[in-house]
Amino acid sequence: MDIRKPAVAGRFYPSDPDELKDMIRTLDENKSFPCSREGKALSSGGKILGSVVPHAGYIFSGPHAVCFFKLLRERKISFDTAVIIHPLHVSWGGSCVTDDHDAWETPLGVVELDLEFISNIKIPASRNAHAQEHSAEVMVPFLQYFAGNPFRIVPLGMQDQTPEEAENIAHRIFDTEKKLLRRVLIVASSDFSHYIDPDTGYRKDQLVLDEIFNMEPASVYRVIHEKNVSACGYGPIMTLIHYAKLQCEIPEITVLSRGHSGQVHPSHEVVDYISILFACS
Repeated sequence: MDIRKPAVAGRFYPSDPDELKDMIRTLDENKSFPCSREGKALSSGGKILGSVVPHAGYIFSGPHAVCFFKLLRERKISFDTAVIIHPLHVSWGGSCVTDDHDAWETPLGVVELDLEFISNIKIPASRNAHAQEHSAEVMVPFLQYFAGNPFRIVPLGMQDQTPEEAENIAHRIFDTEKKLLRRVLIVASSDFSHYIDPDTGYRKDQLVLDEIFNMEPASVYRVIHEKNVSACGYGPIMTLIHYAKLQCEIPEITVLSRGHSGQVHPSHEVVDYISILFACS
């Protein structure tokens, strides 16, 4: 089996399995960053489609990222394939790219890629594009820890973060899911404003969040560029919006957690994190 070894274990999260489990357990039990459980879809037991999840080092973004994964366990959500849509922080020269390994390894074990899904979605594959990329990798240990059933993954790295490409990818995921009868979970990997004072970051991020709630991918893109919002995974966010609109007429959106790195390590320049659940009620 051709296995991708972890690139950021020991930096973004512990490389020792026991230390990693202890860290996730601590995040799971942390009461300092409570996860929201408000929202129609949550109270009515709606179908969970996926979530926007931050992807920084666990010590910083983990308290917010964990809220989505805890919900999967609490609601006993079963899925066959986790599609991890993420930005590419280093250019590879294409638009969207998946990976051509058979599996990914983390300190918690090996997770196979859904090779049949990848074959059918017809998106180019490149191991080089994912070799040092952290924004998909950091999601996998959370999935391994909290998932209640075996699953496979499909990493999709976005270079071309435009509304058109987001819609294209959403349709490819949706069509492949229906063709193969997969139970799909979407993880849209993104941090929000980077290295900015907390008040300014909050105001800028809120402009983006308002358009996410309006379910308007083109407006998300416009605000990102007009207001110079340094959210890195707006392409994955737009893709999740398009995908949710394919799944139900009026998707339900809930902010599970919101914060910034300065709450962990005080600073005047912080990175913002928001976990945003998408569901059909």
